Amino acid sequence: MEAEAMGIRTRSATRNVVRWMVLFLLLQYLGSHPSFTAAGEEHVTIGITKYFHHAHSVFKTNFGYRVDYTNSQVYCFNGGGLLASDQTPAAHISIAAELRKLASKKIETFRTYLGGTAEYTANSTPPEQRCLRGERRASLKCIYKWKEGAFLDSSSDGHGVSFFRGTVYTLIGAGPMNGYDAYWGNKLPGHGQLFLMLRMDTDQNDKNATWYDGQGVPRYDGETPEDTFGVVCETQEGYVVSTTTLPPTVKISWVRKNWYFVLIAILVPVIVAVTLITVCFCRCRGADDESKWVVHMVLREVNGKPFHVTEGDGGIYSDDSPMMRYSTLGDVVPMTTPSGYEEADAPKAIKSE
Repeated sequence: MEAEAMGIRTRSATRNVVRWMVLFLLLQYLGSHPSFTAAGEEHVTIGITKYFHHAHSVFKTNFGYRVDYTNSQVYCFNGGGLLASDQTPAAHISIAAELRKLASKKIETFRTYLGGTAEYTANSTPPEQRCLRGERRASLKCIYKWKEGAFLDSSSDGHGVSFFRGTVYTLIGAGPMNGYDAYWGNKLPGHGQLFLMLRMDTDQNDKNATWYDGQGVPRYDGETPEDTFGVVCETQEGYVVSTTTLPPTVKISWVRKNWYFVLIAILVPVIVAVTLITVCFCRCRGADDESKWVVHMVLREVNGKPFHVTEGDGGIYSDDSPMMRYSTLGDVVPMTTPSGYEEADAPKAIKSE
């Protein structure tokens, strides 16, 4: 009997040990799963006083047609708000409702960037903990954080409140964090990208709006047409957007945008003026160049005898006979060196009629 009782106690103790080990392993697994990690430990809900929106045209009038995350953020700042954070079911519906106000047709699709990204884990963490962009390099190291306004002030690390881990939905362990809901579309996140967008279709209920993991510049993704983007902003309770802390808004003047027109307008008159001055100078200098003067040339045959002027008819005679009448210049040049044809200085008049 004692042996049987001992066996029963032994088996009972073994079962208890196994149960405790299974319970310990289960707790350890749950503790490492992102859905339970710090659940409620850092859950932050910020009160929102107002939502407002801007149409797609703001990108044309203020940012030279460039649609991107940064310009969306800046435009909210300029209006005294922040990019909307999809932190609760009520916020989700409110953001979608703001996008619906942009509709002018019965069926349209609108998008806006949200105030949550995985940028911190991609840009500021140590290399061994760094999140890498792209579907092939997706990992659980990528953590999306709400990081606008009071969310930064309320976070334990000062970099925002974490709400989702993993940039591809198929990763084991990917899921919501800190008790937040996720509103991803079908098979999303699926691109390994860092920026969070909200898509709303006007033929669907606002609660059916979905998240999309996209790039900071939507033109690089064929699934996020630029012309579908508006901007939805929020104002938070107790948080005032200070314009002194905002990135400077740089307005590029027409002169800077079209500098080449200004340069051409300046250079063309200068070039024309220089050309005219050069041409005039060359022509004027040509008049002073004696080598270019046209001088009457008088050729006289030389017979080795001196010439002299007679009193009669003004002809020119040698010692034997008259040699030549008046030249075309009406003057005579005595030749003393019989060397064929020679050049002479400007002739002097000997006699005028």
